[in-house]
Amino acid sequence: MNKEIRVACLYRVSTKKQIEENDIPLQKNACREFIDKMEGWKLTEEYLEKGVSGYHKSAVQRDILQQIKLDAEKSLFDVLLVFMFDRLGRREDETPFIVEWFVEQGIDVWSVKEGQQRFDNRVDKLLNYIRFWQSGGESEKTSIRVKEKHKQMVEEGRFRGGSPPYGYVLVESGIKNRKGYSLKKLAVDGRESEVVKTIFSLVTEHGYGGHRIAGYLNENKTLTKKGNLWTADAVMTLLKNPVYKGYYVSGKRQSGRGERKRTTAENWIYSSKAIQELIIIDEKIWNRAEEIRESRKNNIGKYPKQTKGPLLLIGLAKCGCCDTAMASRYALKKWTRKRDNKELQYLQPRYLCQGRSTKIICTGQRSFSQNKIDPVVLEEIYNYLDRLREIDLSSKISNMQDILVKNTENDLSDIKTSINKTEKEIELLSIEIIRCLSGESDFTPELLSKIIEKKESELKKLKSKEEKTKNKLGFVLKRGNSFAELQKKISNWRKEFEKAPTEVQKMLLSKLIEGVFISSGSIDIRFKFDIFNLQ
Repeated sequence: MNKEIRVACLYRVSTKKQIEENDIPLQKNACREFIDKMEGWKLTEEYLEKGVSGYHKSAVQRDILQQIKLDAEKSLFDVLLVFMFDRLGRREDETPFIVEWFVEQGIDVWSVKEGQQRFDNRVDKLLNYIRFWQSGGESEKTSIRVKEKHKQMVEEGRFRGGSPPYGYVLVESGIKNRKGYSLKKLAVDGRESEVVKTIFSLVTEHGYGGHRIAGYLNENKTLTKKGNLWTADAVMTLLKNPVYKGYYVSGKRQSGRGERKRTTAENWIYSSKAIQELIIIDEKIWNRAEEIRESRKNNIGKYPKQTKGPLLLIGLAKCGCCDTAMASRYALKKWTRKRDNKELQYLQPRYLCQGRSTKIICTGQRSFSQNKIDPVVLEEIYNYLDRLREIDLSSKISNMQDILVKNTENDLSDIKTSINKTEKEIELLSIEIIRCLSGESDFTPELLSKIIEKKESELKKLKSKEEKTKNKLGFVLKRGNSFAELQKKISNWRKEFEKAPTEVQKMLLSKLIEGVFISSGSIDIRFKFDIFNLQ
């Protein structure tokens, strides 16, 4: 009597669409029909992987595949059957070795469409690798096509689908897709768009952070689109969305081998131009809000971290002795009013050096009265503005800009050279893997895969650096106009400043001042640009 051959089947689909199109039943029926044709074969186990990518997910991240390996070690089946071998995975750097691992455990690996995978000689190993190398290439091409389609849709200003962001609603676009479904597009929601404008105003004019804005909205009974209370995270997500300045974006998250992570803004893909009907926030205001957020996040100190309290220079004031940031302190002052002998008291705001509390040796004066600091600083600022009004900065700015542009272009050229070199190295290493499998190389496939992975990581970093340098070049080209724009606003700036609340004054000062260094008998104001000594 022939021994019964126990068969386990793996069915896998990568996407939700494949699940909806009943792709698993197709695999299941094909495998069962194949088993019926094989003498002595009996189906004993079926494993299902729904919505799991065999390209983006590594073997260790696939729970079902790990379970199959455990069951193989327990000898629970004799044959592992799949519809096609790519159901086991599509990664040339690991899937061929997974197939080989099953065979080493005494498990025969079969495909309905491709037959049995054997390892009787080196040619078998090479064919096994080439199969998954081709499969990985197909997945990579598919991924590239999908990304390119999304990229083109975004660049052309077309809505890609999904739920509308706060401030927008979905309306009929008047366009139908190939299947006859009516497509939607975004339109500005009148009520919500006013809330969006308020949020950006609170950041750029009042210096509010995410927590203060959320508190403000909740106190005013303004709910999110889903009817929930606002959180700091929800506010920050809104502030980071370029759609409010009229740009669709793709590439916010990147799917890599075994990971999916959020990318930095400089790597996002934007619409080729602003879509006028989507604009809620002027681009300059949006960019300023982003600059403020990034400054606080990275502790650059370009803007005050918070604008609460009466002290005008918190965030800008530093100890002239130990260079430590000044904190706020309130001294209790008491006096007796002569006319009625009534005892009165008030809290006097003071700047406090934090050096001693952080174990920094500081021998300077520890605290300073606001009344002795703020008026002196304001007087110097007004003198600075008066001088700025009287000079022409155009030629000095042009010379400075030419130097910055040249340096940045040289950096970009060096990065491009490194990218070309790394790409050639990866290409040579890929060829070496095939030589390795045919026994013509001194390297093992595992070692070569690790080296390629390292080089691909280096290439990714170089391309990110290239994109950042390109953005820096664009920023340098735009930056020269900031002085000219500042000069135009100087005539009204003092009036605007004097009538503004303290939190707005702090934000205005952050445009001009790098720091105010305070010590006994000395106040040193350092402006962000020494405009009177530009080379």
